Formats: sequence, C-alpha cells, structure tokens
Amino acid sequence: MKHNLQAILVAKISQEEQEEAQVAAIEVLTALVTNNRICYKACVAGGLVETVVAKLAEEPSSAVQAAACNCISAVAYEYEGKDESVKRGAMAQLVPLLSSNDNAVRMNSSAALMHVTNSLLVSLFDIFSISSSYLILIFMPQGKNAALEVEAPKACMERIFDPVEVVAANSMQAIANMAEHPKVRFSELFLDESTLEKLKQAGEGRGKLAEQGSKIAREKILWRP
Repeated sequence: MKHNLQAILVAKISQEEQEEAQVAAIEVLTALVTNNRICYKACVAGGLVETVVAKLAEEPSSAVQAAACNCISAVAYEYEGKDESVKRGAMAQLVPLLSSNDNAVRMNSSAALMHVTNSLLVSLFDIFSISSSYLILIFMPQGKNAALEVEAPKACMERIFDPVEVVAANSMQAIANMAEHPKVRFSELFLDESTLEKLKQAGEGRGKLAEQGSKIAREKILWRP
C-alpha cells in the first residue's frame, strides 16, 4: 500500500497541472525518503529522481524549484541517491539555480550540490556487516566529475558572498567536496591565490556556518598528498 502511494505521488509530479499539487507531492515524498529507509529505496528505484530532475528542466515556478531541489538534497544524502542524481543529470539543473532570485531556491540548490558532491562516511557494519564503531570515508568521484562538466566550482565561487549565509556556507562546503578531486584542486581557478583570499574573506564577519565553510574549503584546496 505504501509503495502504491509513492508511485501515485511520483506520477503526480509530472501529471498534475496545478503547481500547488506538484509541490505537495514533492514535499510528501521528501519527508518519506528522509524518515524511512524502505521508502527511500522504493522512491529511488521508482523514478523519483528522474521525475524531479525532469520537472526542473521544465523551468517551473520558484516554489516547485525549491521543493524539487530540497527533494534532490534529501535523496542525495545517501549513496544510491548521489549515484541516481548524477545519472539523471541533476547537476545541469541545479547549477543555474544557484543564481535564482529566490532565497529558498538558492538555499536548496546549494544544499543539493553539497550532498551530490560529498564523499560518504559509512561504518564497517554497512560494508562488511562487522559490528564496529569505526567509520570509513569513501571517496565518490561521480558527483565531482559531473560538477566539473557543468562548471559547478565556478558557479559556487560566485555564491560565497551570498547575502543568505546558508547559501554561502553550502557553496563553500560544495567547493570543499569538489576539491577532493585532483582535477578541481589543481584547476586554474583554485591555483589562483586570489580565489583563496576570496574564500577567506567570505568567512569573515559572518556566522559560524560561513566561517566553517570557508575554513574547510581552503583546507581542501591546499591539501597535498
């Protein structure tokens, strides 16, 4: 019954003409994937990401854009969702939304970029079914490669002074995630000292989120093996 409901809601996103109904369906699905692992897997397997990305490609209202970006952000928190987001071309839809005039759209698109591009922290139990408290950071290049293809590092740099601190912080964390990839870390953009100076300035005189994002981004860019 629950899986039938998920399928109905996913269908509503593309079939409903009223944007209020589309937003409502996306928000319910976002709550399901956030709070229930079984629902999460069913939604990812049932085409949720593909449907939401396709909806973004239609350039809907800012309310639908914000809800869709928030859904991708929630799905991309886990491995399956990161992989599916990359496969379905989410990056190409998320990056332009960083420059939206709507605060919620910028907040949610930057959060989605942050989650699609980050590496995954998993326990030994998740990998080997071994009872252990040890966590392993798994480098996941898919999102970082996709980010490079659509010039996401440059787009994120353009948001580090965003008037909404969360957008600036998310953008800097996404930069940190992408900088784990050598092609990003050693790119012309991040070898430029002025870029590091801008990142430093972006974390000064603001809140903890921006300060932390600035620090992590600069550390990742400067890291050398």
